[in-house]
Parts: sequence; C-alpha cells; structure tokens
Amino acid sequence: MYCVTFSCRGFDGGNRDIKGLARKILKKVKPDDIIVLHDVKPKKNKSVDLWLKEIDLILSGLEQKNIQIVSLAELVGRPVMEFEHGDTVN
Repeated sequence: MYCVTFSCRGFDGGNRDIKGLARKILKKVKPDDIIVLHDVKPKKNKSVDLWLKEIDLILSGLEQKNIQIVSLAELVGRPVMEFEHGDTVN
C-alpha cells in the first residue's frame, strides 16, 4: 500500500459545493501538483450536469496552462484500484 497525498484541492465538500470548482482549482494549480477531486456523484441530480461542466472547465483550463494531465496510476507506476475479480483501474 502506498500513501499518496495531494497539493491542490477545491474544497468541494465531497461534491456538495461544486459551484466555481474549476475557478478554485485553476487559480492555484501549478505544474507537478496532484489535484484531489471526489469521485462521488453530487447529491442532487441537477448537480451532475454542473459537476461535469466544472470538470470540463478544469481539463480545458489545465490544457490552456500547458499543464500535462496524467493519471495517478501513471504517476506512481502501479494500479491504484483493484477490484475483487482482478480488474484494475489505471
């Protein structure tokens, strides 16, 4: 087991406070940061569309800043999640 921490977060409260998430992330992110984002569905169904929009804004903003995006698995050189039947998430 590896311990990996982050260096940039949007204080989204577990996807309960997603309005302006991209703005919060993009104003402070820098190359080599590890951005923490929650992988839980926002509580309100209408929030899913807003969450997806914010994620899209983060991705395009990182691209505009010429910050390369790599998965955590790629960064640490090993799978970060394994399921009971042996599949991995990379």
